[in-house]
Order: sequence, then structure tokens, then C-alpha cells
Amino acid sequence: EHVDGGLLRQLVIESGARLRINLTSTVDTVVVMPGAQSDPRIARAAALRVECVTEAQWRDAISRTPPPARGTGGNLPRGGTVDLPGGATPGRWTLNASWAWERPDEDIDIVAFLLDEHERVRVDADFVFWNQPATPLDTVALDASGPAEQTVTLELDVLPRDIHRVVIAAAVDGDSTFEAVGPIEIDVAPFEKTSFVRSVLDAATVERVLLLGTFYRRGQGWKFRTEGQGYEFDLAGLAASYGVDIA
Repeated sequence: EHVDGGLLRQLVIESGARLRINLTSTVDTVVVMPGAQSDPRIARAAALRVECVTEAQWRDAISRTPPPARGTGGNLPRGGTVDLPGGATPGRWTLNASWAWERPDEDIDIVAFLLDEHERVRVDADFVFWNQPATPLDTVALDASGPAEQTVTLELDVLPRDIHRVVIAAAVDGDSTFEAVGPIEIDVAPFEKTSFVRSVLDAATVERVLLLGTFYRRGQGWKFRTEGQGYEFDLAGLAASYGVDIA
């Protein structure tokens, strides 16, 4: 039985298969849903000699393939959590966000908030965004050079002890909502190493900001949680909710 795109993506995540939003060199299989045969990406996949299968063929294949263990390049569902290795010294980590949507007059902004125990920034410098792409000591930094891909790097070992969590979010810089943007893929990994966990968030509709993931302290170590919660207000509204002074 045919399922819609959102449910199919959730099935991919639960199966442990590695889901990709964009057709990149890491893609080895494209699932063609009913009615999608005329999509230009199918022709491109065929030209790149990427295997194209039907939904039924894909479901049959994954039913015979055990999923990888969590934290070894597998997928986290919305709200899923995972312990980061290293205990109190997990080192440098990255969260990469990517999407397929591009418009010449609108952008997606990836941002980070360094929050204390009260879920508030201590100072405005704890808000990392395109116009303030790093904290003063570069403990959290943003690379926003890609049109459909941005990366946040976190030095978890040296974050001040009064920073309890780092929330990373996406915001539409324009009038569109995340229903138009479509799915956003996040990939969490130790710096310059292979993926630790991935998630695809695509349940948003009227929201203009979307929480992607949170790095947070738990006991003597750190954990990561995939979020997916969205809000109808804009980035300024989200920043204000965390205590940033919006002039």
C-alpha cells in the first residue's frame, strides 16, 4: 500500500537506512513513489547510474537488512536522544543542516542559542547567527557559506559550566513557511569524522522557525536530542523567547 512522502521518510529513519534530501554522491538508491516518474530528479538519478526502485521494492529490501546500532551513523527519529561518547570531554562536534529548497529572494538561516539552566542566554553574545557567526571564544561557530547547507561547530569540552544546553534552529528569512521548504536533514558528527547520527525533519506546515536539535548536559556527560518543534513567529520572536535583546 502506498504511503505519503512524510510517512515513507519516517519508515526510512526507523529502518536505519541513511536518508538524503539532496541527490549527492553518497546516494545509492532512489525510491520512486507513484506519480513521481516525471520528476526531473529521476532522470538525473538514472543519468548518474543511481538505482531507482519502487516503494514496494525498497520495503522488501529493508525488511531483510538489520538496522545499524544507534550512534553509528544511524537515524534518530524526532524527539530521539543519544549519549555522546567521551563523557565530560566529548571534544568538538558539528551539526550540519541541509535542504533542497532554494529561492533567490529568501534564505534559510541556521542559528544557535547557548542557554543557562533557566533556558535563557546569559548575554546577547550567546546568540550565534549569520551576523554574529561565533561566540567570543569560538566555542560555538556557524559556517553559513552554502546556499542550501550550513554547519554549526561546537567545542563542548570548553563551554562554560553555566551553559547547560545549545539549541540549534532554522528560520525562514522571508514570508514562506517550512511547508514550502520541505524536509531538512541534520547530520551530527565528531569534528572531521563520519556521521554519528542523522535525522530528517519534515512535519512542519505553517511554521517559520524550526528547532533542529539540542546538545545538552546530562550528569557528567553530554547528550543530543533531535527536536522538530516549530513556531509560527519569526527568528526575532524565537530569539526574544530565549532572552536575546532584539533592538
